[in-house]
Amino acid sequence: MGSELGISIEDPIRFNLMGVWDHFYENSVTDENVSTHYVNLPHYYVFKEKPKLFIDHQHDDLSWFGLDQVAGGDGFHRYMRNYASWLINEGINND
Repeated sequence: MGSELGISIEDPIRFNLMGVWDHFYENSVTDENVSTHYVNLPHYYVFKEKPKLFIDHQHDDLSWFGLDQVAGGDGFHRYMRNYASWLINEGINND
């Protein structure tokens, strides 16, 4: 698990379902004029400590962001802001 970023998950059973979320887009990958609906089943995992990430050939750079920064940041996709807000409301801490 997590091979893209070099993360090893000790106990994958500890992934927690955040619920069923709808994502709507005004366009699609195949046609700018065709809307798209995705049903997502996001999960979260709480690490005991911040894992060390490794960049592979798919990435030039990566950074950590706090949940508060993502939830309130204009530079993040609206669905990422929704996920971060949900985690904050659930009392999930990423300090």
